Amino acid sequence: MGVLFQGPSGCLPHTALPSILGDVAAGESLSRWTSTRDALSHRDLRRLLFAVGSWSATEGAFLLGASIIALDLGGPAAVGLVAALRVLPAAISASLISTVADKVSRPLIVAGVNALFAVIAVVTAAVVWSGAALPVLLVVVGVGSAISALLKPSMQAMLPELVRTPEHLLPAHGAWSIANGLGAVIGPATAALLLAQADVGAVFVGLAIAYALTALVTRGIRTEFKRSQSVPTPGRAKWLAPLRGVTLFARPGARAAFALLMLGRVMSGFLSVAIILRATELASTDQGAQVLAGSLMTALGVGSFLGSAATFVARDRHGVRWFAIGAILYGAGAALLGLFGEATPAWILLAVAGAGNAMLWTFGADQVTRLLPDHVAGRGWGAIHGIGAGAYALGSVAAPLLSEQIGLPTALLAVGLVLAASPLLAWRGLVVANKLTTPQNADVTLLGSVPVFAALTGVAVARIACTVEPRRLPAGTTVVSEGESGEEFFVVRSGELVVYQGGHEVRRLGPGDSFGEIALLRTVPRTATVVTASDVELVCVGHELFVASVTGHRSSDAGASARVSAVLDEDRRRSQPDPY
Repeated sequence: MGVLFQGPSGCLPHTALPSILGDVAAGESLSRWTSTRDALSHRDLRRLLFAVGSWSATEGAFLLGASIIALDLGGPAAVGLVAALRVLPAAISASLISTVADKVSRPLIVAGVNALFAVIAVVTAAVVWSGAALPVLLVVVGVGSAISALLKPSMQAMLPELVRTPEHLLPAHGAWSIANGLGAVIGPATAALLLAQADVGAVFVGLAIAYALTALVTRGIRTEFKRSQSVPTPGRAKWLAPLRGVTLFARPGARAAFALLMLGRVMSGFLSVAIILRATELASTDQGAQVLAGSLMTALGVGSFLGSAATFVARDRHGVRWFAIGAILYGAGAALLGLFGEATPAWILLAVAGAGNAMLWTFGADQVTRLLPDHVAGRGWGAIHGIGAGAYALGSVAAPLLSEQIGLPTALLAVGLVLAASPLLAWRGLVVANKLTTPQNADVTLLGSVPVFAALTGVAVARIACTVEPRRLPAGTTVVSEGESGEEFFVVRSGELVVYQGGHEVRRLGPGDSFGEIALLRTVPRTATVVTASDVELVCVGHELFVASVTGHRSSDAGASARVSAVLDEDRRRSQPDPY
């Protein structure tokens, strides 16, 4: 959209533009900082971010400790089994059990999973000190992996419930990425310090304390989320409900975003192995290879932190561009890694790749959050994390196979270029995804003024605004008829309508008024006939999203119920004969 700068006598001279543009840039910078500060001022959001960082830290420390125990009990092959069991059960079960996150209190799930992991950590410490056999450790790790499948979908689904407006979403996702990155550094480092002072059993005692503390912190999170009233859909098999998370990404724009995120997970798995292989090629000794591998992993972490920090200066309306840029940087950094025979360029390229990965996931998560309504967000994120875990495993398995067949440099180049080129190939789909998540300001303003939506978060209202259908009708048109089934909720943008009951006029509706909620919320036939008295413009909201949004939020559900009862009481009084 162009902007015309005008003064009292017309356009400003071009020499004044730099000062104006500087003020605009400063204003945008201040606005971004204000949005970040406002988003992080929410006590419950800070508790969630603590849980994110804590899980990232404990996950790394748990894997390190379990790998050390496995190495002692069964050698290198056992370490591979532990790594597989830490991922695969969660990958298999995530899509199947994540529907729980759409039916149960999400803070309760996060607290419960952490409490269960406190028990698992204590059991693992007992495995160490009792000298139990390897199968016992493998069972403990596998059970923990299956339980953890509920955690990330619940935390991701909870995030939009804890921000006030859509403008706060991107800063919240940036803070998430930073918390996750810091945890990934702090967890293994703390475990290493404990190992230097005591045995591996002490690591799991420390983990039990950390899990218990996280459970206490997250149990205190308060959200308005509740299980929404379901809308019966003919022909939908109930047993397919757990797999519905995948179908949420069936739309063209959503497909492109989902595919790009999965390619990113393949690259993450590929790099996790390729870095070790590359360090072995560059170093002259085994010890040197171990040190170099640690250094290159650190470069990836540093880049991830810088990429996460960079998201705070981006504008959310350009999120799809940064999403694509993140994928390009991630792929290009990895592709060029095999072309240099020295450690310093490799370190720099991995820092670039890490920054791209952070941007890819921060802006990708922002797009997904805006796409997924609250009532299905748990299963949607379950699909992302479940299939993403499988994609990660695919990448890690492909790295040594491709390296053996075509050489590591060529393998890095090929896989990296595929990821770097994917945003260009999928650009049309990403543009569609951006349209699916960018509502019209007029629709947001109109819906935000409707009483039945008044208690919803700004993010929820924006999601509804993205799906509305505008409808223009001439005077004399019957919009709904008394006694028919209800399929839509209507908000009047302009014009006048007349409401009839039993053939008698009972009220008139004008701009900002709404109708149709009684049939949808009470699952009854239409209680009145509504006819246009002039040319009108309506905004229509679909049955399922309307019911799920209103009834899936405690305050809005209570307010809507009270409103419906008041209207029905008024209609009942009007239908009774006058005693005088």
